[in-house]
Amino acid sequence: MTSWSRPPAMRCSPATCRGPPQPSSVPVAAPPGCERIGHACRDPSMTLRLYQIAGCPYCRKVSRALEQLGLEYQVVEIDPDLRSEVKKISGQEKVPVLVDGDRVITDSTAILRHLVDYSSGGELLPEDSRHQALAWILEAYADDTLVPLVARSRDSQEDRAELAVHLAWLEQFLDPGGYILGDAPTLADLALHAAISGLERDGQGPPLSTELSRLCSWYGRLRS
Repeated sequence: MTSWSRPPAMRCSPATCRGPPQPSSVPVAAPPGCERIGHACRDPSMTLRLYQIAGCPYCRKVSRALEQLGLEYQVVEIDPDLRSEVKKISGQEKVPVLVDGDRVITDSTAILRHLVDYSSGGELLPEDSRHQALAWILEAYADDTLVPLVARSRDSQEDRAELAVHLAWLEQFLDPGGYILGDAPTLADLALHAAISGLERDGQGPPLSTELSRLCSWYGRLRS
């Protein structure tokens, strides 16, 4: 990874600079019947349920995180026009929603923080504390900047040109064969990949410029 520079047109605000999650408490012995995952424990008999809408980049980010942690979960597909089931379970209509036992977690970033707490960051965050903070900044950048920009770029030449600048900026993070923050994918990769996946059409990869060779290779590795 090359040195950090602020992404184009990124504004530092509470929405985009949320920072890393607070450190978990010192781990204690897991109660009987609980499965120890990092600093937390969960009852393995409890089934995780993910309420999602097909094609939603925020939902895709969460599902990839669950898979990366090796956690089994059920998917409840929601009709975008009929969200009564989501509202009944969570009190609001947005997806994704993760149900973990008696906990109902809304918002994709809150869900990632919940999963990071379970895994102590293990499979979702890099080891270096500075890179951990950067992973959360890039996750917010993907959600708050890239996702809406990708959506607008479908109908706007101006936004397509702006998106090209952002994609060229991301290219600088990648070493050949590597990931955004090192040799293994983190939540930053999952969030950025989910955002860019909005460019896909008919199951084909996004139309990335061949000049972005490292970004194309990175996208393909995460997509497979």
